[in-house]
Amino acid sequence: MYILALASLIQMLLCVFAIMAPYGRYHLKTTGPGTVGELIDVLQNTPKLWQYKRTNTTNDHECLYWQNGSLTPRGDNYSFTEVYRSSKGLQVNRLKGSLIMVPKDDHIHAVLSRDEGAALQINGTSEGGVDMEFLLVHWERPYNCGVFYTEKRKTDGYRYVQTCGLYFWDRTVNNTGFVAKCQYYYEMYCNAYRQEGHEQTLYKENCQALV
Repeated sequence: MYILALASLIQMLLCVFAIMAPYGRYHLKTTGPGTVGELIDVLQNTPKLWQYKRTNTTNDHECLYWQNGSLTPRGDNYSFTEVYRSSKGLQVNRLKGSLIMVPKDDHIHAVLSRDEGAALQINGTSEGGVDMEFLLVHWERPYNCGVFYTEKRKTDGYRYVQTCGLYFWDRTVNNTGFVAKCQYYYEMYCNAYRQEGHEQTLYKENCQALV
C-alpha cells in the first residue's frame, strides 16, 4: 500500500512540474518572438550590437554599441560592456543586468500599452540612464535588425517608454539596403513615441574606426 501511495505521489509531482515548467527559466532554449531565448540570441550572436537611431533623446553621443558579454550559468543574468563616444571622448561602462519577461499590460505611456516580451533590466547607470529596462519589441532576423523600447519603472510598478531605438548587428549595420528595409520597423514601432525635433542618429560611417 505504501508503495502504491508513493507511486501516486511521484506521479502527482511530475504532473505539477510539467504544468509549472513553462513558468520557470523562461524557456531559455526557445528562441521564438518575444522570448528570453530570442533576446539572448540577439545579444550574444554578434560582436557588437549597435544602436543606430532613437527617438526622444538628443545629445552629443554617437557610435553607441554593446559588446558581446557573458551569461551566468543559470542564464538569467548578463554582463557586458557598453561603449560610445561623447565630447569628452570614449566612454566605457561595465554593466550587469537581469533577463526578465515583461508581462502584458505592465507598460504605460500616456495610456496603457499592450506590449510584452523579453527585456534586459540593467542595474546601475548606463548611457540611457539609471536602472533602465531594454524591451526587445521586434527582431527582423533576415536583416539582423530590431527595435528596443528603453523604459523606466515608475513608483507604482508601471513602466513607460523613454525612447524607442533601432538596433543592428555588427555585420549588417553598414548594409544600406538592410538599413532602408529596417526603417519600416522603426517607423512602425517608434512613431507613436516620436516627438518633433527629438530624434537622433547615433551611427555614422566612421564609427567602426572611431571605437
